[in-house]
Amino acid sequence: MAERVQKLLAAAGAGSRRRVEELIKSGAVAVNGSVCKLGDKAEPQDKITVDGKRIDCNTDDSPGRIIAYNKPVGKIVSMKDPQNRPTVFEDLPPLEKSRWVSVGRLDINTTGLLLFCSDGSLAHKLTHPSSGVEREYMARVRGNTGRETIEKLLSGVLLDGKKGHFEKVSPIPSKEKSNKWFKIVVKEGRNRFVRGMWESCGCSVSRLMRIRFGTVKLPKNLPVGASIFLSEKQIRKLREIAG
Repeated sequence: MAERVQKLLAAAGAGSRRRVEELIKSGAVAVNGSVCKLGDKAEPQDKITVDGKRIDCNTDDSPGRIIAYNKPVGKIVSMKDPQNRPTVFEDLPPLEKSRWVSVGRLDINTTGLLLFCSDGSLAHKLTHPSSGVEREYMARVRGNTGRETIEKLLSGVLLDGKKGHFEKVSPIPSKEKSNKWFKIVVKEGRNRFVRGMWESCGCSVSRLMRIRFGTVKLPKNLPVGASIFLSEKQIRKLREIAG
């Protein structure tokens, strides 16, 4: 059944409806080789491209759908906010028969990879402490980040009365003098865990970006505020580590 192209692309994870409409207006979208105009219709099996890259629009609302989203600064991970701040759910492709459930959260100032499932039970399994799923971040840190601090973070420090630790801490070469960059791997999903751990050692985190969750890495070509559907292979690997 033919649908408006912006609806097909939004449902396929090419961006929010508003973002897709902007792409169409700019001439970046084509259907079967012809540049698309706003309001044009297409079949899901048609060859629909954005900037020359084909988008698979044969999607459905089955419980197995998972998307990877590149979160920007300034958006909260909540359906509604009493302060009327923008939420990440405004950017997600629409679902008609189910709803998106976030796999954990990122605070308002943290960017990067955030997964959403149409299967709430899978989202719960992936974030449950017993699953031990790794999360990897890049962090820009100010303060004493010497060997003693790193050893404390790896061996464990008290955070809000509960001991926590980093699995791995790897320095990233940088020309910045007052800040240091690190890759950090953790298995905990506590609120502000990475920031809090550094702060407990007298350091501060000025930038924090998640680049991996379990077996899924943040796609390098995924624009900020955009999302993409995971492949069946990627979903299968996530289900395996969820147990």
